[in-house]
Amino acid sequence: MELIGYVPRRFPGCRGWRRRLEAETHAARVVILESPESLRTRLLRPKRDVLAVVLCPADEADLSSLLDLRDLMTEVRVIVVLPSWDPDLVMKGHSLRPRLVTSRNWAPAEVPAVLRKMAGHR
Repeated sequence: MELIGYVPRRFPGCRGWRRRLEAETHAARVVILESPESLRTRLLRPKRDVLAVVLCPADEADLSSLLDLRDLMTEVRVIVVLPSWDPDLVMKGHSLRPRLVTSRNWAPAEVPAVLRKMAGHR
């Protein structure tokens, strides 16, 4: 299984989130992408072995660019890690139909726990 992480350098605490995704998941392969263009390229490839896509948009403009890729994510499980609980960000994050919406400052252990559950590990 492959985990796709979108964590741009502008995302607050990006190094910690990258390490967390690489170390605390049970995916055989973790791919960390930094731009919407690279995410689009990856999502255009077959997705049958993708465990999930974890999106960590840096700000509202970044999240808006990810909304343009929404149709490419209909066949995969999505987790959204927002930079804050701003109501507009939360509303836009939910429009991606994720399994989990959380914030970078709130319960960072949630994301690996949800990924482990998705992978069938308790």
